[in-house]
Amino acid sequence: MADLVKEFGETISKNIPGFIATSIIEIRNGICYYSKTSDKNYDIDLGSTFILEMVRAKLNGINALQQNQKIEDITITLTSQYHIINVSEENEYLIYLAVDASQANLTMTKALLAKYKKMI
Repeated sequence: MADLVKEFGETISKNIPGFIATSIIEIRNGICYYSKTSDKNYDIDLGSTFILEMVRAKLNGINALQQNQKIEDITITLTSQYHIINVSEENEYLIYLAVDASQANLTMTKALLAKYKKMI
């Protein structure tokens, strides 16, 4: 699986316009299986820690409210960046992607992420 995850991450970094950073994290254990950044000023590992806590909090909220719902994705729009968090079907993993908003189209970025996600 490690090779698939690395191949996925490399494909994302090369083929998504405005790529800044990405990581793949196991939600339950917090294990980061892959991370990459193209911006030396962007600490993807630190950012991933906060994203993981946000996803865990939302999953806990869904469970506490006894909703029969799943997180498909979470989009955070910052001044100059889009952050897209995509959660696996069984809530086991999350993919965190940050892109430069001036270079990326949000709809196209989500579509590309969904396409490449099928690799893993």
